[in-house]
Amino acid sequence: MLSNSDLAPWTLITLQRGLVAVLAGREPDRAPRPLFVAVDDARRNAVAGRYVAPDGDTIRVIDSRDGLRLRIGSGLDVDVFHITPDMFYVPAFDYFVGFSGVADALRIHVRSMFVDFVVPRLP
Repeated sequence: MLSNSDLAPWTLITLQRGLVAVLAGREPDRAPRPLFVAVDDARRNAVAGRYVAPDGDTIRVIDSRDGLRLRIGSGLDVDVFHITPDMFYVPAFDYFVGFSGVADALRIHVRSMFVDFVVPRLP
């Protein structure tokens, strides 16, 4: 993502979502930023796996030779770009993604203008 702002990515998308909520007469999300785990090249495999979105689609995070990729349902594998030590951007879906928890209880956080969810990794 290219921006003329130095706001952290999660803060930026949260601000955008909050402005839309306020203009629509709703309360903005005031939850603190989740504590995401840092993911470097050596730890990419630790976040790879299957997750289930709230609509029932399977989200697959794939550790490929060229980096992480993401597939929703039976769709295409798309590139996931590392934008901070603990955050990723998926331009094909305009998703900001972070991971929290530990190996047995890992969760994926997905936020964009239109979606916002946290789901656990499947065993």
